[in-house]
Amino acid sequence: MTIKSRVHSIRRVSICLLAAAITGSTFLVASATAAPRPSLTAPYSWSTIALLSPWHSAQTAFGLGTPRATIDAHGVVHLEGAASGGTSSTNVAILPAQFRPSKLVYFPIATDNGDSGELFIKPDGTMTVYGSPIAYASLAGLSYASMSSTVSATPLTMQNGWVSENPIYSTGIPRVSATATGIVSLTGSLGGGTASTQAFRLPAPYRPANEILVPVYSYGGLDTSYLDIKPSGAVLPVGTLVSTFTSLAGVTFVSATSTLTMKTFTLQGTWMPSHTPKGGVDAHGTVHLEGSLQSGTSAEMFVLPPSLRPGHTIFEATGGNISESMISITPAGVVSTYGANAQSFTDVSGITFQAAGS
Repeated sequence: MTIKSRVHSIRRVSICLLAAAITGSTFLVASATAAPRPSLTAPYSWSTIALLSPWHSAQTAFGLGTPRATIDAHGVVHLEGAASGGTSSTNVAILPAQFRPSKLVYFPIATDNGDSGELFIKPDGTMTVYGSPIAYASLAGLSYASMSSTVSATPLTMQNGWVSENPIYSTGIPRVSATATGIVSLTGSLGGGTASTQAFRLPAPYRPANEILVPVYSYGGLDTSYLDIKPSGAVLPVGTLVSTFTSLAGVTFVSATSTLTMKTFTLQGTWMPSHTPKGGVDAHGTVHLEGSLQSGTSAEMFVLPPSLRPGHTIFEATGGNISESMISITPAGVVSTYGANAQSFTDVSGITFQAAGS
């Protein structure tokens, strides 16, 4: 794996105090209008995110969709699209008040073919991207609780020396929640334990049917980190720096008890399933994937049926490789993997995106 330079202080407290001069922020915030909240069974109502120069929509150059945001009936914010034209350590946007997180959130994101970076979003709405190279900053599949969230989340009991990092990073304590259809989300952050040891055990309703590997942001963004989540509910943070800090923001997956109708995909070429890739779409038009594959000799893994295809190409980071990797999904439904060693193993569990027309 190529170690990338990050502008990220080695002092923990400084992360909470990250600040930058924002040109035009007053106008952006003042011009925001409240977005209507959809019902529990309606398509989302999306709002375009106003980007800070030199950042601009990545739709024209890369076909990755215009950055936009929505908020669901429970106050959870969902992002999609991508921005390009900016550089590492710069602010992409100031989110309007209704789209701001209740806590500081850190996400791994796709920034170039096979390369991932990081996106930080502060409670004041500041979105900052880190990584090198940055051809684009993908927002596809990111979600988090807003200031007005009504989601009922269950605190998780830390084990084996792992502790909540909320007192230092103001990210919230580790919690788990699920939608009515059984889509599980984690929040908060943790550290202090030993990498690849169990940090906590998910209660039975929140467990996946198969072992899944979901990418996470860990301290400094200098290594590839992920959560190894087992059907028993055991969750193990994996990566060189996960013990210092691991964010759970953005971790979403389909539970074993989910009522979402899932379609099985036919694998291409030499790809073989570790567990069979499947996908389903919820009432809001959000597609949820699960499954892991190995031993592919080409990037293309499978093709989605028309009902599960995006309206534009998306890129998202994936977990479970010894080096950075990501997947792309085209409007024709072609799902491919990128990155060193990605063809030896790729896990698509936790990948979400909006279906065309939603």
